[in-house]
Amino acid sequence: MSLQCAVALTYLGVVAAAPYSVATRYFFPVLFATRILLFAPYQALGPVRREYHSEQVQLGQSGSLMKEYSWFFALVLVGGVLTQLAQTARTSSLASTLAALNCNPAVSALGYDVFIGMASLACFLLNDGDSSSVGEVSLTGNGNAPEARSNWQTLLVIQPGSKFRQHIVPAAHGYAFEIKASSHFRIVDLHGQQVVDFMAWALPYVPNTGGEHFSASYTRYALGGLAPPKVGESLYTNRDRRMFTLVADTVKTHDLLFMACNPGFYARDGEPCHRSCATNVAEAMAPWGMKHWSEVIDPFNVFQNTPYYTLKALNCSKPGDYVEMKAKMDAVCAVSSCPFERDGFNGGKATEVALVMEIVDDEATGDP
Repeated sequence: MSLQCAVALTYLGVVAAAPYSVATRYFFPVLFATRILLFAPYQALGPVRREYHSEQVQLGQSGSLMKEYSWFFALVLVGGVLTQLAQTARTSSLASTLAALNCNPAVSALGYDVFIGMASLACFLLNDGDSSSVGEVSLTGNGNAPEARSNWQTLLVIQPGSKFRQHIVPAAHGYAFEIKASSHFRIVDLHGQQVVDFMAWALPYVPNTGGEHFSASYTRYALGGLAPPKVGESLYTNRDRRMFTLVADTVKTHDLLFMACNPGFYARDGEPCHRSCATNVAEAMAPWGMKHWSEVIDPFNVFQNTPYYTLKALNCSKPGDYVEMKAKMDAVCAVSSCPFERDGFNGGKATEVALVMEIVDDEATGDP
């Protein structure tokens, strides 16, 4: 019985210390299942005797399973009540903290707002109709990777003092932003199957001067083949310098071969007014001095599954998938939510994507 008391006290201690952790959720079920598997056969077979140091030890005569494990059922009931009370309190506190953050709505296509992490938080975009409790979100021990339900879209994990801005790129449009060396940014596919054309230029950016910029061909050369970079590998510039390093990638399928679609591409097929990635990027880069879509460069096509192009099944990203990169130099980046919608490309309908960008100092405003 002393062992049972020790187990009970340990479990209640875990509940009190971390009421919504992995340990709390799995401690009791694993312990209970182990006890059943080890001792139930003895009770099912009736009295069992064995010899140990010349003494008879009788097992399996302690009564019914319900009587034998009644203290376990009482324990899980008490633990469940304590866990629920703690989660309710945490939900209220976390909801108040999130409400104080000045973030533009998830569906907004206008501007961005700066927000600062005051505690370790995980930002999620819940699917329509999902009323899940925020209190069920927790960070793992290292504070880097969130635990969340599979249908939640992870936007970013915020650490105390970190400063970020976020922007929702409208479907079939573009966006540009500046990023400082050593800072991170994340491209998030909000709806799934959406290709994002990514381009970048080293700062200071001077149009039409042959300056340093991201190069798909140099990246292919540096990586030794046609495969896109993996986590830990980098994108390179036309001067053979590392520009960005992939630090996280939930899809692992991207493209370094295809060009950015342009107005001529659509005009040839009778759609002269169709939006294109080249014009999207040129529009987004206009504040930095870009004047025409012919100035754009070959992109890094995020989430594009090029080997399956002839099968009309290019896209494999799911809602909430993302790629995260760390800048190796100061740069201005541009993205386009690809407007190509033929043959099921981009899921047959271009959709919004999200950008979440780290700010390493107050000067990194993202404006030219």
